[in-house]
Amino acid sequence: MRIVSHITFSISRAMYFISERLYRLTAVFDALNVAVFTPEEMAGIGRKAYNNLVESFSSEESIMTGLVDWEKETVERFAARKGSFLVLGAGGGREAIALAKMGFRVVGIDSSPVMLEVGRQNAERWKVAVDFREGDFLSSDTGDEKFDYCLLSCVMYSSVPSSEMRVKMLRHIRNNLSDKGILIIHFLLRPKNAPDKGKNIKLMVARLVRGNTGYRTGDSFSTALHFMRYFPDDGEVISEVSQAGFRVLDKEAYPESEYMVLSPADSHEAQ
Repeated sequence: MRIVSHITFSISRAMYFISERLYRLTAVFDALNVAVFTPEEMAGIGRKAYNNLVESFSSEESIMTGLVDWEKETVERFAARKGSFLVLGAGGGREAIALAKMGFRVVGIDSSPVMLEVGRQNAERWKVAVDFREGDFLSSDTGDEKFDYCLLSCVMYSSVPSSEMRVKMLRHIRNNLSDKGILIIHFLLRPKNAPDKGKNIKLMVARLVRGNTGYRTGDSFSTALHFMRYFPDDGEVISEVSQAGFRVLDKEAYPESEYMVLSPADSHEAQ
């Protein structure tokens, strides 16, 4: 019995040693992946990973939660006049179903057929009308149909892998909005004074392999999940929304994230 205990203890110690080293090695490769992959490649990997998160975005508990506090307060302030709402990355329908309950006509767009089917089932279960459509939130196109409001929540703005892609996405959204439309976006903020370990190495690797040559401090990527940008402050976001033709109407920062309420610049000036 004594021999067995020594053997099992030795094996467990060896496994712990191996797993600890593998974890560190994984962290190194994850840190380099943000430089190795191009923004387009990271976006593609993110779409595939998203399909594995059905339970996280479609559980009954999630649907019952509805809009979180900041979403609800912002909608009540800036969308008091009921109308049409475009929800990008609608998932299992948490936001879309909550908005439909509030009296909005809601269209939810998602890239995952599995998510869309779950969203339709959830809407039917809660007895609300939501028009779920398949599409990519990076290049949403609703044709001649214009919306009064659009929501891009759950820090989805931070999941877009480059400034160029974010500006292009915003321009697509602007085309989907009415002249006096409102867009609500949510993104992550980087902790102040957080170190950027290996920045120069990442930039060198990006140039060598022609990967993410636009790498900036705050870019991160996990092959198990997706790209995520932690903005140093909201200045970069304000610049991007301005390039896309939006004006900031309101914003609120929290320790780790911020939301902005936007409107097409020309329509805002005319009001």
